Amino acid sequence: MRVAIIGNGVAGVSTAKALRDKGFKEEITIFAEESYPYYPRPRLIEFLQGKLMEPELFFYPSRFYEDNQIEVLYGQPVEEVFPQEKAILKRGGERTLFDILVIATGSRANLPPFGNLNLKGIFTLRTLEDAKRIKEWASSRGKRVVVIGGGLLGLESAFSLYSLSGREVRVLDHSERLLSRQLDEEAASLLKDLLSKRGIEVILQASTESFLGEEVVEGVSLKDGRIIDGDMVLISAGVRPEVSLFSGKGIAVERGVVVNDQMQTNFPYIYAVGDVAQWRGKMWGIIPPALEQANVAASSIFGETVSYKGTVPSNILKVVGLDLITSGNTASPEEGSVEIRVNEKERGIYLKIVLKENRVVGAISLGLKKTGLALNKMVQEGKEMTPEEAQSFLEDALKEPERSQQ
Repeated sequence: MRVAIIGNGVAGVSTAKALRDKGFKEEITIFAEESYPYYPRPRLIEFLQGKLMEPELFFYPSRFYEDNQIEVLYGQPVEEVFPQEKAILKRGGERTLFDILVIATGSRANLPPFGNLNLKGIFTLRTLEDAKRIKEWASSRGKRVVVIGGGLLGLESAFSLYSLSGREVRVLDHSERLLSRQLDEEAASLLKDLLSKRGIEVILQASTESFLGEEVVEGVSLKDGRIIDGDMVLISAGVRPEVSLFSGKGIAVERGVVVNDQMQTNFPYIYAVGDVAQWRGKMWGIIPPALEQANVAASSIFGETVSYKGTVPSNILKVVGLDLITSGNTASPEEGSVEIRVNEKERGIYLKIVLKENRVVGAISLGLKKTGLALNKMVQEGKEMTPEEAQSFLEDALKEPERSQQ
C-alpha cells in the first residue's frame, strides 16, 4: 500500500508524521515542489530580519524523514493527477501509482491584475527562494519600500524590511482599517498609531492601479491618482488555494478542494488538508487548522473514526515588536454578544473580551502577551464568564508589569 502526499508544507508533512505516530507501516512518499525540508512559513519573517540562518528555518532534525521512513522527492512536483486510475504524473514525465492520495498543495500568493507587474524589484513572499531574492534586493537596492497589503503577513514583512537599517517603509491597504478581519476599529486605530511611531507609515483606502518604471520599479500609482515613490515593492495581497492540478479531473473543486468531516474528497481514497481544503464552505489559511486536519486525515487513513469539527481561528504574532493576539470572533461580533474592553493608548495596550451567553467567544490583546495567551485559551475552551468577571480580569491585567519588548 502506498500513500502519496502532494506537498511538503505543514499539512503534508504533519499528515505523514501523524500516520507514523499511529503505527502506520506502509509506504509514504511526499512529492515536494521546493528543494528544502519542511519549514514553517512564519519563520521566513525571522529569516528576513536576520534572526534566523537558513539551517535554523527547518522544523525537524536532519534525520527526521529518514528516521520515520518517509520518502521525500525534493524538487519533483506533481504535474497531473488521474483520480480514477489512482495515478499521478510528476515532473519529468514519470507516472506513479498510489492507493491513498493526500492533497496538501497549500496556496500561492495572490497577484491582483496590477499594471507593469513584470518590473524588477517587485516581490511576493511565500517561499524560502522568495525570501532570499527579497533579502538580496533589499541589501543592494531597496531603500524606499512599499508593501501592498496591511494584513498579518504584510505588516510582519514591513517590519522585517524596516529593520534593515535605512529603509523607508510604507504600507498600502485598500481597507478603511488595518486587519479588518481580526481587529475592531479601536484596536486597528491604536495599531496604526503605534506603527507610525516606529517608522512605518500606513496609508489606508489606497487601491493600487499599476507600477511605475521602465525596467525597475520606481513607484506605485493608486487608483485615485496618488503616486507613492518606491524602488522595492512587496505584494502581500492574500493567498489563493493551489487547485490547478485538480480542476476538471473529477475531483470536486469550488474555492478549494471540497472535503467531508474525515477530510475525504468525493473520491474516498483521496484526501485534502490545509490551505487547499474546503470544509463546509470554510477555508482558514493558517497553521492550526492544517495541523488538526492532518491528524483527522491520518486517523481516517489508519482506519479510525474521527471527524473534523472546525477550528476557532487565532493569531499569535509580534508586529513591529508589539505582541498581538486575536482569537475567535473579534471584528464583527454576533447578535446578542457583549463586548468588554480596556484601552491605554499611552502604554500601547488594548484588551477586549467578547461574550455570548456568558461564554468567551472572542478576544484581542495588543501589548500584553501573557494576557493574550490566557485569553486565547479562554476562547478555545469557551470559558464561562460574566461581563463583570471579564471587566475585572481585564483591569487586573493592566496592573501586570509585563510589556511588549520595543
